[in-house]
Amino acid sequence: NSNDPVICSDNIDIDIDKLAAAIGKILNASHLVIISDSAGLYDSDPNENPDAKLIKKVEKINKEITSLANTKSGSGLGTGGIKSKIIAARSCLARQATMLLLSKGEIFSIPKVVANPNFDLQGTFFSQ
Repeated sequence: NSNDPVICSDNIDIDIDKLAAAIGKILNASHLVIISDSAGLYDSDPNENPDAKLIKKVEKINKEITSLANTKSGSGLGTGGIKSKIIAARSCLARQATMLLLSKGEIFSIPKVVANPNFDLQGTFFSQ
């Protein structure tokens, strides 16, 4: 289940987004796709601000991006919120991999974005 946290033997809990990034690093994957209840990273919380704008591309995780992080799940089912997705993206960018954050409604856009990073999708593409 994608909403279940993982508990390691050392009682360190890690959410599925950070786990996916860690596995991607071990496998030396060039792309990571995270499907979320959110359509991507927004300039403010879309659940609180109806005028929140989707950020289509992030090239660097800086203070401006980390300031957007919260740990609330939009659906109430997840555990890490956008904060865990930003941490996963930072891990990907640090090793020159890309990460795509999108909603389940955009799942069929994945091959198009991998083939053409300039493809216009409703999601956030983390790439340098």
